[in-house]
Amino acid sequence: MLPPFRYAGTIIATGRRCEPCRARFVEEDIVNKIQTLASLALLQLPAAVSAQDALPGVFSEVIDVRVVNVEVVVEDKDGLRVQGLGPEDFVLMVDGQEVPVEFFSEIRGGAVVAREAGSGPQGLPSLEPGQPVGTSYLVFIDDFFPISADRDRVLDRLREQAGQLGPADRMAVVAYDGKVLTMLTSWTGNQATIDRAFTEAQRRPAKGLERRVEKQTMERNRGISALGTGGFHNGLGVIEREYARVLAEQVGRVVDAATATLRSFAMPPGRKVMMLLSGGWPLDPTVYTIGNTGGLPTSEPGVPSGNELLQPLVDTANRIGYTLYPVDVPGLSRQTSVDVSQTEPRTAFLDTEEQELHAALHFAARETGGKSFLNALRGDALNRVAEDVRSYYWLGFSPSGKRDDERHEIEVRTSRPGLRIRSRDDYVDYSRSQEVTAMLESSLLFGSGPATGALPVELGKPAKGRRNQMEVPIAVAIPVDGLTFLAAGGGWVAKAELRVGALDSNGQTADVSVLPIELKSATAPKPGGYVRYDTRVSLRRLEHRLVLSIYDPLSDKLFSSTVSVKP
Repeated sequence: MLPPFRYAGTIIATGRRCEPCRARFVEEDIVNKIQTLASLALLQLPAAVSAQDALPGVFSEVIDVRVVNVEVVVEDKDGLRVQGLGPEDFVLMVDGQEVPVEFFSEIRGGAVVAREAGSGPQGLPSLEPGQPVGTSYLVFIDDFFPISADRDRVLDRLREQAGQLGPADRMAVVAYDGKVLTMLTSWTGNQATIDRAFTEAQRRPAKGLERRVEKQTMERNRGISALGTGGFHNGLGVIEREYARVLAEQVGRVVDAATATLRSFAMPPGRKVMMLLSGGWPLDPTVYTIGNTGGLPTSEPGVPSGNELLQPLVDTANRIGYTLYPVDVPGLSRQTSVDVSQTEPRTAFLDTEEQELHAALHFAARETGGKSFLNALRGDALNRVAEDVRSYYWLGFSPSGKRDDERHEIEVRTSRPGLRIRSRDDYVDYSRSQEVTAMLESSLLFGSGPATGALPVELGKPAKGRRNQMEVPIAVAIPVDGLTFLAAGGGWVAKAELRVGALDSNGQTADVSVLPIELKSATAPKPGGYVRYDTRVSLRRLEHRLVLSIYDPLSDKLFSSTVSVKP
């Protein structure tokens, strides 16, 4: 139950009701007078007020882009690494303007290399020579598209190769089944823990056979339709259009899950990489649907085309400094005599379906400075990623922005001719408000997250809403000790933010709603008390997990709680 309120006077809390599953606010002010608990009639939900235990490594650090680090791989025309460069060999452009390289280190073999005296600006800050620089490997396992045999074969190889990780390296493993994200392990360097995570991953059902049946059913129905119309037609008919639409929605859900995983593991130490174990995501669902029947359409209304599906994942990776290394879990679905382990997408050696699957992985890797591991190379993916990330240059600069949540383009050039560079191409100057929202997303998806303290919450009885929705009354006990009250207008005023996120039983989420709350009191609030705030959320009539938080921007204190709602 909510804790007792300890005020003789009245505090007025003003805010708005929210509909987190629809990501929109209802413009309806609610004014709540503080009463004693004895006069309230609320449901008792003890589990809702328990403290949240922070998961190790999941937002255990605040995202800090006061210094932006850019990992740069330099190769010659033969693809060999170029070593021994200094800061004077690089030109760093941000939003089209050259900026000074304020921090510089060369990482070689997983350790910082000492620069020779006189090689570049003197006194340039960098890591200490010989200091090991670990890599944080975030492994995302797609259980929705692959069959279990293909997935388990790749996981066996990852388990074997994980034993070769360095002492400063760490790994986290997350799996997604089309509805629910499951964290199999947070950041750890313990080999036994990593083994258990991969073993648990192999016990999970894979749903690739369902995807194959969907494709075969579409092709069979398309063939029947063609017999009735005198042959196949160019473009998408009703049958193909519906399949392409569903396929795009399925790929979008997996990409959204991978994107949310990145945000939830945003700030581990060292080099940050995500290994995407893809069960088969076409870059363009429309082209994939048509296959080799000819007449490739350029677009289809309502069906995302080209890189639209993968762009959110790529943007998020670049914004928080992750390099993507996609792994082709199925490998070649048809036999060929050509070695296409690293073939560029959409080549004549592959049929249209295979080209589309490869093109998606190439795109994700290319846009973030990583590499894709296709076909036979999937069995050696972790070894190759480890080799790729243990030698690079680390360039750092202080952004001139004001934590404005704006995207800023990055371009790295070299003054030496004939060299090729791989690096990410943008970053976002995150505000603290956006960081707090990302923390809540982590708590929503993985069931826990950091907070200054627990937020007492009680739910009222859900009432039938419009169409397929339900209205859920919520009472929140806001701890006064967590707010900063300032003298204003002859009284005291505190401004806070209520955040509400929702995850339904189908795995669907919405953007975290942020509701400003203003609390006014005629007298100085006494410590140790609580302010009651009532609101309602509109949800689809499904079981939901809700995460609620109160954040005070002035004190930087965060109170949160997770509750379950059943229709």
